[in-house]
Amino acid sequence: MGGLLPPILVLGLGLWIRVVDLGWGLPAVEEEALPMKKAFEMWGWADGHLRLDPQTAGWPALSFYLHLGLQHLQYAVGRLSGAYSNPLDFFVAYQLDPSVTVLWARSLGVLASLGVILVAIRLGRRFEQGPVALLPALLLATSPLFVEHSQMVTPDILLTLFSALALDRILEVGAHGRSRDYVWAGVFAGLGTAAKYTPLLLCAGLYLVHLSRRRKDGHSLSMLGLEDRRLGWAAIATVLAFCLTSPFTFADFEILRRDFSYQMLHMQRGHFGHSAQGPGYLYYLRSVLGPGMGWTAVVAGLAGLGLGIWKRQERWLHLVLASLPMALVLGSLSTRFDRYMLPLLLPLSLGVLGSLGWVAGLLQRRGFRGSRWVVAALALLLLLPTAQGAWRHHLQVERPSTQLLAAQWLESRPDAATLYFVTEYYGPQVDDDRRQEVQATPVFARLSPAQQKALLARPFLRFHRLPLYSTRVELGAFYYDLRFFLSHDYVITSGAVRNRYEARPERFPRQVQFYRDLDETCDLAARFTSSSEARGPEIRIYRITDRTREQLVRQRGRLRPGFTREWFSRVHRPHFLAFLERIGAQAIVKEDFARAALFYTSLFEVTAETDRSYVLERVAYAQLRAGWLDLAEESYRRLEVDPAYRAVAWANLGFVQESRGDQAGAMDFYRRSMEESGNETVRQWVEGRIRMLEP
Repeated sequence: MGGLLPPILVLGLGLWIRVVDLGWGLPAVEEEALPMKKAFEMWGWADGHLRLDPQTAGWPALSFYLHLGLQHLQYAVGRLSGAYSNPLDFFVAYQLDPSVTVLWARSLGVLASLGVILVAIRLGRRFEQGPVALLPALLLATSPLFVEHSQMVTPDILLTLFSALALDRILEVGAHGRSRDYVWAGVFAGLGTAAKYTPLLLCAGLYLVHLSRRRKDGHSLSMLGLEDRRLGWAAIATVLAFCLTSPFTFADFEILRRDFSYQMLHMQRGHFGHSAQGPGYLYYLRSVLGPGMGWTAVVAGLAGLGLGIWKRQERWLHLVLASLPMALVLGSLSTRFDRYMLPLLLPLSLGVLGSLGWVAGLLQRRGFRGSRWVVAALALLLLLPTAQGAWRHHLQVERPSTQLLAAQWLESRPDAATLYFVTEYYGPQVDDDRRQEVQATPVFARLSPAQQKALLARPFLRFHRLPLYSTRVELGAFYYDLRFFLSHDYVITSGAVRNRYEARPERFPRQVQFYRDLDETCDLAARFTSSSEARGPEIRIYRITDRTREQLVRQRGRLRPGFTREWFSRVHRPHFLAFLERIGAQAIVKEDFARAALFYTSLFEVTAETDRSYVLERVAYAQLRAGWLDLAEESYRRLEVDPAYRAVAWANLGFVQESRGDQAGAMDFYRRSMEESGNETVRQWVEGRIRMLEP
């Protein structure tokens, strides 16, 4: 029991550090949480049948399936406790507040990180004897980088676990060369690749260790070791593990081509804003590993790995060979995220033992009797910065985010239900008012009246986000014109986006002008910045006033028909069409019918043939409400050729004639509409007009 107690204490420490703030940010979900969200979609809420094909190849599917299984376990527990009576209760509960599901999902990350710590305990004892062997596990238990991502819903923590397990088996290959170690190394590399593609690089590490092992055994390398059956078994195990846990990756080659091409473009061009980070290797060393593990531990780890190679110690050589391909490739990519370094924390922490071992050996050779105490003191010094980093992380996540404070400010407005605002990404997280769209979905029809009422009763705000593109950044330029939003109440910017644009004014002049217009013409209603009381990007909330509208039109001129034509070839079509439609709809809500007609006319010019009648009806309605009777009549004349819209067109043509004083012409159109219409709302409106005109 005495031998088990120290590892148990290390695991307990790692668990406590991760669980104490596991609910950070909730009920807002600040991380991407794609595995959880994709798993929730795969329930098949529209018809109640599971959708095991995630319809994406950008990420493999293992993380989706694990979270799908976890959600079913959560539902089963909820059924036993009485929280859910059927799956649709779970659906509604998630929509109202996803906090419980997020906590379950984050718990999976915590368990995965504890698995990595267990591997560190095992490998630490293989590399060193005595209490100091637990130091790598302690470094991982307290590493702020590792703790942070252990508390997020991400596939990276899963790939880190499988990478650690694969590394353990690869080192066994180097030590013993047994067939079963090759197979298990392949299995874990395949599982890691099924969580995210990068662990495939471990296969290159396995191959390098394989060559080293064959050379030690005295085998010829004339065929590069490829004739060895053990290598073939490892390859088969990798492929089978991947295909069994992400079976739909190659099911649709069009999806595979689309998503994999995007990922390759993303890695080559880099993520928006990453170009300012400098060379990848230096960035990761300076800005990720140093703060994320402690500079003393990073330096000691690198030194230990280097000393092991210099002294030609086989175990250290194999550790470096196994990790080197992943380190080289990740550092060379143009896209860089701190989470990419998670799999490299384990070999780096093991390298610390090499440095301490060298110090202990040096002191012993010189006859210093207190070498054990010196090593223990050095271990504490190495551990102290990581522990401090973990404490700072704890203090940071317990503070509310600027996004949360901004959302609370908006929701506290007396007129919040009538406001309409536009926000950049990484702004306040609030529920968009899509009640009409929700009621038209198949899943809504499956809900009970009580479930429907609960779903529609939650508070909403009316807003939309400005598109942001991580790779083809230029696609977002069109949307940055303040004149588009003069029918809105607020515009919200986020420093997470604004700082990137303003850092490159020569590349993003339209965005920079947008921010300048906001500062010069709008009232700054609220501002939330990172401080001792809050964390996150700077959020600015601007109120659009009559002065804004007058000054902006005077300085920049009015939008003219055709203002979108030059942009159509330079935008993402679905986002572009949705944007025009939403701006037009908001203008109608604000009874700014001239603006609505302008945007719907622009939308009509570029919309698909199947949707042209709907858009034309919106154009005509805006023209009619703006008092442009001739234009409205022309639009409704074009619309009456579509049988689906004929009754609506005739009803409104009747109103046009009535507005002109032609009661006979109006009655003729109204009667024709009554004969054609099957829509009860249209019929009631027409009947009311007829009663008003009849003597």
